Amino acid sequence: MDKAIAGATKHSPFKLRYQLLAVGLVLLSLPYLGYRFIDATSNLLQQSQAQAQKQVAQSLANLFVQRPELLLQLPELSKQQPLLFVQSINQAKTIDGLANDWRDEMVQASEFRDAEGQVHFTVTLGRFEQQLIGKIQVYDQHWLSPGTASDGWLRSDHLRLSYIDALQQEHHLLLLGKQPGAMQIYQTDAQGSYVSQHQLNQFDIRASLQINDEGYMVEWRMPLALLGERQHLRLAVVDADQPNVAANILTTQGPQASGYTALNTLSNQAMALLAGQQEGPLSVTLYDQQLNRLAHTGHVPTMRTDPWNWQLSELWQQAYSSLLNRIMTSTNPVQGEANLSRPRLLNLALAGITVQDRWSQPYSQGIQATAMPIMHQQQPLGVVLVEQGIDQLLQLQRQAMEQVVLVSLITVTLIMLVLFILFWRLAQRIRTLGKHTHALVDAYGRLQGPGLEYGINSSDELGDLARDIAQVMSRLQTHQSFLANIPRTLSHEIKNPLNTISTSLGNLAAELGEHPSQDYLTAAQRGLYKVEGILNKLASAASLEQALQQETAELVDLTHLLSSYCAYQAQVDPLIHYQGPHHSINMQAVDYRLEQALDKLLDNARDFRTPDTAINITLQEQGAWAKISVTNTGPSIKPQQAEHLFHSMVSQRPTAKQGGAGHFGLGLFVVRIICEHHGGRVNWHNLPNGKGVCFSLHLPIQI
Repeated sequence: MDKAIAGATKHSPFKLRYQLLAVGLVLLSLPYLGYRFIDATSNLLQQSQAQAQKQVAQSLANLFVQRPELLLQLPELSKQQPLLFVQSINQAKTIDGLANDWRDEMVQASEFRDAEGQVHFTVTLGRFEQQLIGKIQVYDQHWLSPGTASDGWLRSDHLRLSYIDALQQEHHLLLLGKQPGAMQIYQTDAQGSYVSQHQLNQFDIRASLQINDEGYMVEWRMPLALLGERQHLRLAVVDADQPNVAANILTTQGPQASGYTALNTLSNQAMALLAGQQEGPLSVTLYDQQLNRLAHTGHVPTMRTDPWNWQLSELWQQAYSSLLNRIMTSTNPVQGEANLSRPRLLNLALAGITVQDRWSQPYSQGIQATAMPIMHQQQPLGVVLVEQGIDQLLQLQRQAMEQVVLVSLITVTLIMLVLFILFWRLAQRIRTLGKHTHALVDAYGRLQGPGLEYGINSSDELGDLARDIAQVMSRLQTHQSFLANIPRTLSHEIKNPLNTISTSLGNLAAELGEHPSQDYLTAAQRGLYKVEGILNKLASAASLEQALQQETAELVDLTHLLSSYCAYQAQVDPLIHYQGPHHSINMQAVDYRLEQALDKLLDNARDFRTPDTAINITLQEQGAWAKISVTNTGPSIKPQQAEHLFHSMVSQRPTAKQGGAGHFGLGLFVVRIICEHHGGRVNWHNLPNGKGVCFSLHLPIQI
C-alpha cells in the first residue's frame, strides 16, 4: 500500500499562495494607478491651459505695446460697463431671430449685466453693405408678451433702440413682439411712455423675435445712413415679470451724453485687436493704468443646469457625471473668490508681474485667469486679463476618466471572472478530494479499496494534502490488517500452551483421584474451556468475511428454514413464538450462516428480555424483500449506544456479564456481516413506550 509519492512535497511556482498573492497585488494596484492617473492628468491639463492663456495674454500685450495710442487716447469708462463694438461681416444675415448665421461673430459679443437682477443680455453688432445688423440675446426664462390694453407694452418684455442722426436729433424706437416672428416697430420718446399710432417701416428697419432655451433673441437690421457721423447708439432691454409690476430696464449706458456709445471710437480698434487674437471660449479684458476697463470681448461659458430637472433616462448619466466631477475636483480643488482674486491679479500685473490664479464661479467648476502687464519703456501702460473656464478642461479630463473607468471595469470584470473560475475549480477539487477520502472508509470505520488516488499527482497545496492523506490511509490500512490478524495469531499461539495445560491438568486429576484438591482442578479445567471458547469466537469472527467468500450459496426456502428453526428453539425455550406465511419464500443463501445470524439475534434477545416474557420471531414478504424480525420485551437502546451497535468488540451488556458468559460484542457484528454478504441489511428500532427492541433482517428474495 505504501507509495513512493505519498507524503512528498512538490515545489512549484504555481502554488495557490503564489496565485492568490499575484491576483491580490494586481487588484490592490488598480486604485493607486487610477488615482495617479487622475492627478497627473489634472495637473497636465491645468498646466497646459495656464501656458496657453499666458501665450494669448503675451501676444495681446505685444500688440498694444506696438500701438500705445490705443491705450492713451481711449476715454475712461466705468469698470462695470463694456463697449459696443461693430465688426465687419462678409455676408448678410437673415433677420429671423436665430443665431445659426452668427457663429463666426459670437466671440465678439459684449455682455451687459444688472448688478441687482438676474437678467442680462449680450449684444453683437456687424456692418455689411451700409447696413447695421444686430443680435441681442436676452437671458430671461420668463418672457411676457404685451397685453390687449392700450399701454400693454409698458408692462411687457420689449427692446428700445435710440440713435442720433446727422442733424444731431435723437430718435427712439420701440421693438415690440407679441409672438415669435416679425416684431412691430414704433416711434416713442426717451422714456418709452407712448408709441406712435403707426408702425415705422419707411426706413427699411426690420426686427424678429425668437424664444430659445436661454430666454429670447432679437435680431434687427437698419441702414447706417440713419446714423450721424459719430454713429451714436443706445440699446435698452425692458424686463417685465408681472403685468401689474413696473418693468426693469437694462441699458448699454455708453460713455457719451445720455448714455450713447459712439460706434466709431478708437475702442473699435482695440476691440478688433482683442477679438482677432482670441481663440476658444475665453474672456479678454483690457485695463488702463488706473484699472479702468477699456475694452472687453468674449465670455466665459457656464454650465448652468437645474439640479432638480433630471430626466429618469438621464439619472444614471447625471449621477455618474456628478461622481466623476467630485473625484476630479477633489484632487486639485478650486479655491478663492472672484471679487478678491481678480483685484489682486490686476494690482500685481500693474507692478510688472505676470500672475495666474484660479477662483470659483457660480454654475461653473471655476475660472483660470492670467493677468499680463503691457510694458512700454519699463512703464506699465495697462493690463490684459484673460479668463477661461475650466469646465472644458474637466470635460476633457472626464472623457479620459470615462475611458479609464471603462477599461478598469473590463479589467476588474476579467479579474473577477478569473478569480471565480480559480476558486470554483479550487472548491470543486476540495469537494472531490473530500468525497474520495470519505469513500475510503465505510459506515463502520473500516478502510476500503486500494487507497487514495485522486489529486496525488498535483503540485500545489491540495496535492500535498492528498499525498498526506494517502500516506495516513496507507498506515491505517496496515494497522487495520494487523488488528484483523491478531485473533488468528493469538488463537494459534495460545492454543499450544492451553493444550499443554489441559493435558497436565487431566493427568494431575487422574493421579489425585478422590483427593480434596479435585475441585480446584475441575475449576481450572472449566476456565481453560472458556478461554478456548473465547479464542474460537475471536478467530471465527476475524475470518468470517473470508470464509463467507469461499462458501457457495444455494436456493433456500426461508419459510421452511425459519419454521423448522423456531420449532427446535421452542423445545428449548417455550416462550419463543413464530409467525410467518405458509407459502415458500426462496432466496440464494448459505442456510447454516442464516441460522448462525438467527442464533446471535436470539441470544441477544434472551440476554436483554424481561424475565418470563416472550420472544417473537416473524417472517414477512415485502415485494422483492423478506423481513425477519426478532422482538423482545425489555430495556430500550439508548441513542448514544446506537452508533457502534453493529461494530466489532462492542457490547451493551453489563461488565459483570461480559466476561463471565464469554460475550465480547461479536454477536451483532456477525449478524451484520452475514446479512450484508447476502445482499441485505440489518436495522433495529425501539418498541413504542420503551417496552422493548426489534431487530430486523432485510434479505433479497427470488420472485
